[in-house]
Amino acid sequence: MNVGSLRQHGTRALGALCIAWAGVFGLAGCGGGGGGGDSGGPVTPPGPTALTITAQSPAASATGVAVGSTISVSYSDTLATNPAFSVTAGGSAVAGTVSRSGATATFTPSAALPAGATVSVTVSGATGSAGGSQATSVTFSFGTQAATTTVTLQGKAEYESVPNDPSTGGLNYTGATFKPIRFATVQVIAASSGATLATGSTNEQGDYSLQVTAGQAVFVRVRAESVRSAGGGSWDYSVRDNTSEEAIYALDGSSVTPIGNTTINLRAGSGWSGSSYTQPRSAAPFAILDVTYDATQKVLSASPGLSFPALRLMWSSNNRPADGNLAAGDIGTSFYRLNSNQHQIYILGAANTDTDEYDRMVVAHEFGHYLQSAFSRNDSIGGSHTGDEKLDMRVAFGEGFGNAWSGMVYNSPIYTDSLGAGQRLGGINDLSTLPTNRGWYSEDSVQYLLYRWHGETAIGFAPLWQVLQEYNTTLRQQGALTSLHSFAHQLKLLRQAQASAIDTALTIQQVTVADALGSTESNNGGITQALPLYRTLTLGATQNVCVTDAAGTAGNESNKLGSHVFLRFNLSSASTRSITVVGSTATSDPDFTLTRADGSQTTHDDESTANEAETLSLSAGWYVIALYDYNLIRGAQGSSQTGVRCFNVTVQ
Repeated sequence: MNVGSLRQHGTRALGALCIAWAGVFGLAGCGGGGGGGDSGGPVTPPGPTALTITAQSPAASATGVAVGSTISVSYSDTLATNPAFSVTAGGSAVAGTVSRSGATATFTPSAALPAGATVSVTVSGATGSAGGSQATSVTFSFGTQAATTTVTLQGKAEYESVPNDPSTGGLNYTGATFKPIRFATVQVIAASSGATLATGSTNEQGDYSLQVTAGQAVFVRVRAESVRSAGGGSWDYSVRDNTSEEAIYALDGSSVTPIGNTTINLRAGSGWSGSSYTQPRSAAPFAILDVTYDATQKVLSASPGLSFPALRLMWSSNNRPADGNLAAGDIGTSFYRLNSNQHQIYILGAANTDTDEYDRMVVAHEFGHYLQSAFSRNDSIGGSHTGDEKLDMRVAFGEGFGNAWSGMVYNSPIYTDSLGAGQRLGGINDLSTLPTNRGWYSEDSVQYLLYRWHGETAIGFAPLWQVLQEYNTTLRQQGALTSLHSFAHQLKLLRQAQASAIDTALTIQQVTVADALGSTESNNGGITQALPLYRTLTLGATQNVCVTDAAGTAGNESNKLGSHVFLRFNLSSASTRSITVVGSTATSDPDFTLTRADGSQTTHDDESTANEAETLSLSAGWYVIALYDYNLIRGAQGSSQTGVRCFNVTVQ
C-alpha cells in the first residue's frame, strides 16, 4: 500500500489501514468503522518516499550557456549516493567528476564544453538519506554559447630580484623577492609556426592582457625590451646577449590551446640554488631592464614627455673582466659607449668573478653616461679610475656624476657593487660621506657635491638636469669642457639665491669656481702642470706647454691629472688654420683631440713623430685642444717613459 493508493481509494483504504495497524500494535480497533471495511490479513507498511529531481541547472532548453559551466540537479531529499551523469556534447561523450552537497549533485566537466554545441544530460540512480531512490532517469538538454572568435590571455610577469647587502656590497640571495616586469614587450606566439599573433606590454604592476583567435596552440613570451612611442615620454631599451649575435633575451611560457579567457603568469627566476647558479639565470636581463625604467622616470620628473634615443644593454653570463673580443664576452668592465651612433651599455655577468646584473647602482651609473651622451655632453676619455686618484677633470666629472646619478635615482647614498665567489664580496661607496681626496680632479668630490645638491630642497634634481641639458650650448659659448668648474658655474647662475651656499660647499672640497674655466683655481693637486686649467692661445703666436705622468703609474697614466694640457682659441670668422705641435724630445709623440665650435670632436694622431701638424677648415667660435704625449702615457713605451714632456703649440 502507498500514498498513491490512499489518494485513489479514499475512506475505504483508510479503514483497512486502521485494521492493519491495530493488529500490528495489539490494539482493539480503530472504532467508527464506516461502510464495510475489509478485515482481511496483514497489510505491508508504506515504503520510503521516491527520490525525484526538483530543479536543474542549466535549465532544460537553455541557450548560450557558458562553456565553462558545471551541470547540477537538486533532489527532493538529501543525497546518500551520487547519481550517474551521462553527458554528451555535439554527439561526443563528456568526461567529468560528480560531487554532492545536501540534496544537490554537480557534474564538473574535465574540460570546457565545446562552444556552439547541444549538450544532452541524463541523470539516474541516486538514493536519498531516507532510503528513497530515483525510479526513472531524467534527461534534459541545453545549448552552449556560440563559438568565440577571440579569447583573452592575461596574467602577470615577474622576475626574481636579488638585493645587495648594504654592509658588504655582496648579493643577499636569502632576501630575494619577485618584482613586476614593468613596461616590457609581451607577445603571443603560435606554437606551430613561431609567428607573432599579438603584441602588447606589461604595465607598472607587470600585468598584461592580449587577445588572439581561440582554439590554437600558443605560448606567451615576455621580451627583455621596453618600447614606448607616445604618452609620458618615449624610449626603446633592449637587453641583448652580446655573445649570441645580440639576440634580445626573452622568457617563454608553456604552450596552451585556449578556448576561453585564460590566465597565464610568467616568472623569471635567478637560477640560484643556494650555493651556486644551477638553473638558467632568466631574471638577470629583466633586473637590468628594470633599472632603465627607474632612471627614465627620474628624468621625466624634470622633463615630461622627453624622447630617449634607443639604448642596447649588452649582458651575458660570459661577460668577464678581461680585455679582448666583446662578442666573446671579454668586456673588461661594465661600461657605456657610443658606437656608430648606437648607444650601448656592456654589463658584467661572470659568476664567482664579477656580476653586475643585480647591482642596480652600477647599471644606473652607466645609464648616467648614456644620459650625458644623449642629452648633454660628456668629454670624458674613460679609463681606469678610483675615488682616491687624481684624475683628468673630464674623467672626474663624468664618473662622479655617474655615481651621484645612481644615488639620485634610488634616493640612497649607498653605492654597492658585488663581486667574488658566490657574489658575496663587494664594495660600498657612501656618497654622503665627506671624501678625503678632495679637489676638482676627484670623482669623490664631484659625487659628494652633486648628491648633496640633489638632496637640498632649495636646489633639487630639476636644476641639476637643466645644467646638463644646457651643456651643449653653454660649453660651446665658453670654450670649456665638461668639468666640476663648468657645472658648478652654471648651477650658481641658475640658482643665484644659493650661489653662496654652493661656493661654501665647493670650498670644503678645496675647489674654487669663479667661472666655467676655473680661472681662479689654486689647487693643483701637487701636479704643477695641472694649472691653469686652460691656456688661451694667441693666433699666430707659439706657446710652450707641458704634460706629465706623475699622477699615474705605469700602464695607468692616460686619464690622470696633468696627462693632458688644455688650450683654447677663438675664431671670429670661418677660416682655414694650421695647428702645429713640436715636441722637445725625439721620443715624444704629440697627439691631440680638438673640440670644435659645434661641440664635436676630432682626434689627430700621426704615428711615431715628434711633431703633429694639421691644416683644418674651421668655422667661427671657440675651440679647445686637449694635448698629450702618446709615448709617455699610452704607447708601448708608456711603461718605461716617465717625467715631463713639453711642446711648442702654434695656431696659424
